[in-house]
Amino acid sequence: MITALPLFKLRTKEKLKIILSDKRTPLILTTIISFYRRIFQINLFRLFGQKYLAYKSTRHKICVIISLFSSLPLKLLPLTILVSFNASSQQLNYQSVESYQNLYQRNSIVIFYQETDLTQKKLVSSLNMQLKMKIPDQHFQFIDITHLNKKEIKSILLPAASCVMGIGELATKKMLTERLPLKYFSLLVPRHTLDKLNRIYHKLGIGITGIYDEQPFTRQLYLSRAINPNLQAIAVLLDQTDKYYLPEYLKLAEKHNLKLKYRILKPSDSAEKYLQEMADENTYFLVTHNRQLANEPRLASLVMSAYYQNIKLIGNRYQNLKTGTLASIYTSAAALASEAGKSFKQLCESDELPAPRFAKNFNVAINKQIAENTKMNRLSGSILTQQITDMESRQ
Repeated sequence: MITALPLFKLRTKEKLKIILSDKRTPLILTTIISFYRRIFQINLFRLFGQKYLAYKSTRHKICVIISLFSSLPLKLLPLTILVSFNASSQQLNYQSVESYQNLYQRNSIVIFYQETDLTQKKLVSSLNMQLKMKIPDQHFQFIDITHLNKKEIKSILLPAASCVMGIGELATKKMLTERLPLKYFSLLVPRHTLDKLNRIYHKLGIGITGIYDEQPFTRQLYLSRAINPNLQAIAVLLDQTDKYYLPEYLKLAEKHNLKLKYRILKPSDSAEKYLQEMADENTYFLVTHNRQLANEPRLASLVMSAYYQNIKLIGNRYQNLKTGTLASIYTSAAALASEAGKSFKQLCESDELPAPRFAKNFNVAINKQIAENTKMNRLSGSILTQQITDMESRQ
């Protein structure tokens, strides 16, 4: 028999009186707390530890649980405790709690994301299917992290498994705030941000890995060369977040016999102001994923300036294509979900923590309108994708 007891307007003594008045032996299975219509599960064993097992009397256990929940420093809406009665059980033994602990560990892998972000919602849909196929014995909870505070996030992560995923920069940063000793996996986060978080938390003994949001600089080089085999120079605009990758970019350009023109922008600098002096019709401009160019209004202004100057823009995300680059390299949501599902499974099942990396799967998309206006309407995304793949295989 299962009885739901509404306790949201009762004082602690009244709560105890209702529960303890039932003479049947209650077996506490699950405590469900509702945070603004978001429901998540808390493993009592992992939350209260061995101290909880020290109480032989089931009624004493209930007193401890109620008193602890009454003192939780959380702004809760209606609190409901679900009690399952087992007439044959006289007390909650260690073996029972241990079995529940294992059950919750199998069903408590958490993925944080932002519900309002359409790109993340699309990825979540694909990721949910991939994780169910790759890790069928696990239960995954996709939780909107937008309005959760630090205490709420911690209460979710405490009973969670040893690995957790964050989708997007906000989710990744917020899930790391409590610095819990878990293995963290991140998606849709720029390289400069994920690398920085990796360096900071590595010093604290906390591992974080994942797949970068953008495509590697090398693929942009290959795409530029595939579009124009006689290309002699490329140009980039860096800012204070990704300027540290300049030595790497210079080496890559030299390796592929290309001259790299660059400028490091200050926060107050205008990108289009420096575009004309860096690029021309024979120089392709490679859009990097820094804060200056990730800002859509600023990138749109840069695209307009490039259009009137007949400068070819090469993007490293699908969003760049929609803003107005000639061509962009990207990884689709389905391909990223498949790749991330495999890597996340390995992370959860292994003690090894690989470094953050770029996606292996990719495609090339062409902005047909820009291609027609620049008289390059014969470009094919599938052919360019194959050419880049061949170039990578030869390296």
